[in-house]
Amino acid sequence: MRRFTKQILLVAVLLFAALGANAQNKVFDKYADMKGVECLTVGKSMIADALDAKLAKRFDKMFVMNITGKDAKKKIAADIKKLSKDKNYEVLMSGSEGGSKMDLLFNGKGNPSEFIISVSDEKDYVVMVFLGDFTEDDLESLLNLVDDFDDE
Repeated sequence: MRRFTKQILLVAVLLFAALGANAQNKVFDKYADMKGVECLTVGKSMIADALDAKLAKRFDKMFVMNITGKDAKKKIAADIKKLSKDKNYEVLMSGSEGGSKMDLLFNGKGNPSEFIISVSDEKDYVVMVFLGDFTEDDLESLLNLVDDFDDE
């Protein structure tokens, strides 16, 4: 669990470092002006640069939130918890260990499909949302790429 948490946080940090700017999207308007929240939108071409071509075609957009504010963490965590109980979302994985918590949620019923990764610990909280036309198998491939990257 800790290794996976570190992998997801590493991906988010790399994205913030590579792009070096904050961007907003209406999905995150609720949080964009909140103190302690950084929002970033990653377009299809940037995703294509990070993933293999076959997998990249399935993803349209990615949103990343880096949450450092205490109030923002509480509100966003409550929203993630609400989504995990929503009948349109499948909880692919949820767990906690030693102060770290991770949730993987998937909504394949919508158009576009939506995959949410929420990772938090005492210090960091990152939420990543992937939109596109993908399946659970595509998500497994994405997570395997993250694992391969961590092994290098």
